[in-house]
Amino acid sequence: MSSGIFTLITGASEGLGKALALECANRKMNLILVALPGKELFQLAGALERSFQIKVAVFEKDLTIEEECSSLYHEIVEQKWEINMLINNAGLGNCCAFEDGQLAGFQQLIKLNIMATTMLTRLFIDLLKKQKKSYILNVSSLIAFFNLPNKQVYGGTKSYIYYF
Repeated sequence: MSSGIFTLITGASEGLGKALALECANRKMNLILVALPGKELFQLAGALERSFQIKVAVFEKDLTIEEECSSLYHEIVEQKWEINMLINNAGLGNCCAFEDGQLAGFQQLIKLNIMATTMLTRLFIDLLKKQKKSYILNVSSLIAFFNLPNKQVYGGTKSYIYYF
């Protein structure tokens, strides 16, 4: 893939991440799309390239794993791709009573919603600062402003992102 400036979007294969990818593509922005392994990401990338004549790179990563966050950064640096926008959209939710939830599930939620967002922002900030204009969008939620039953841990992670 040739040089150019890219927007990096995590959680890009569905939902809000996919909508953000479509909006950025419509604005002729080259994209680096990151999501869990699955054919949806490649299908989206192909459709965006054909429809909008942009460059799209795909990375299948589990961002709950710290090493995968690091490898994403290092692979992009090795390719010498310029990044002017980081959209930290990847996230997990939960919808069970806290006492019924599993600790491992809460840990995954915290790893993705808090740790991956923090780590990717720190890793990419120096690359972003090399651009004349650069942006970071950390996707939170309205739940950061109020309590919902059975969403305590999720709400806490989204509050962190809001304040971060």
